[in-house]
Amino acid sequence: MNLSYRTFPVLLLLFSLLFTSCKKDGDKVVYQFKEDFTLEDRKDIGSIIKTSIEENPSEFPLLDKAVYKEFNIYLNQHLGAITNTITVKTREVFDWDVTVIQNDEMEIVFSAPGGHLFISTGILKFIKNESQLIALLAHEVNYAENEILMNKMFEEYEAKDMSNILFGRADDILPSVGPWLRDLAFSKEEVLDADAFGIELICPFNYQATGIKSIIELALESNQEMEWLNTRPSDASRISVIENIAIECSDDETPTGEERYQSFINKLP
Repeated sequence: MNLSYRTFPVLLLLFSLLFTSCKKDGDKVVYQFKEDFTLEDRKDIGSIIKTSIEENPSEFPLLDKAVYKEFNIYLNQHLGAITNTITVKTREVFDWDVTVIQNDEMEIVFSAPGGHLFISTGILKFIKNESQLIALLAHEVNYAENEILMNKMFEEYEAKDMSNILFGRADDILPSVGPWLRDLAFSKEEVLDADAFGIELICPFNYQATGIKSIIELALESNQEMEWLNTRPSDASRISVIENIAIECSDDETPTGEERYQSFINKLP
């Protein structure tokens, strides 16, 4: 291959970018750009954030997994069913799981990077059936699967901060990350995309694909202001979009799994 003298400056620039994307801070490696973080790095960041949430009982009192083992298995089986599909590209990389926050006063579900979902007893007791449960989980899977969470984190935190989380040097930052994720709001477009992704996950299963729609209607009927809906804009147009996307998936005759769901919910404290 013949290279002209004009080619060498371009090559030098490429090599420079390649070898300077990570820099040394003494003996520490510091990532400088979002692109420096691999999928495995994002998984590890999520695991660290999950641990920080578990170690913050004042903000996140967690349901005892040993005492309520059967219920924990029940939830994670539903999550596993929808994440172990070809639609979820990270199914063999991320550690997909769901953890219950014991707080009846909050109706929340949120995600952390790496496939970690958190759901409150407040929203578990508010919804009525398995179709609604699996719709909530499928909606939240979208944010971790499609890197929306990581992109928002890079908007909030610098790459150096994220690097410090990854390499265990972020004790000053970590306590704020869990509450930030819990309260994180999404745009209408992001919410509708998550609804569509969730319906795609649910469609092959024998559940009503309009679970989110029925949750919105339930909140309207009970005149209840839900934290989860406040951070994920919900109006008549959202209901209409869900109906149009789900039209080929299920109908009102599809089972909702209400009796089985209530049998598990009744065991909660």
